[in-house]
Amino acid sequence: MELPKNSTQIKTDQILVKQNIIRFENVTLNLNNVSQINTGKIKVQVPFIPLIIAVIIGLVILKFNPSLGALLLLLVAAYGYHLYNVTQNSDHYLTFILNSSSVYQILVKDTDFLNDIRDLVNSIINPNKN
Repeated sequence: MELPKNSTQIKTDQILVKQNIIRFENVTLNLNNVSQINTGKIKVQVPFIPLIIAVIIGLVILKFNPSLGALLLLLVAAYGYHLYNVTQNSDHYLTFILNSSSVYQILVKDTDFLNDIRDLVNSIINPNKN
């Protein structure tokens, strides 16, 4: 989503940022109460040791029962590929920490849109800083 340079709001089906208010899901936040904003990417934990053990077991079984061993190795490869895709397509998050220590997160797939939201919120919180 491309925002004009002088844009003062973002409005989608899931989020509204306007003036000093941000609204998402069932939450409305006054941006005057925000003490910190964080962004990042959700990290997916890949279980390397169980995958390596499953490959070793598959290779051992492959020697005694080729079809069962090949099936196990195929399943391990499919699971590894699935984990790789999940890692590559994981969501990015924008976290708002309020003065009251309450924490709210927004999950976003599009990093450009996330950066647009962050930049707009920063400009609302700190109007004198560009």
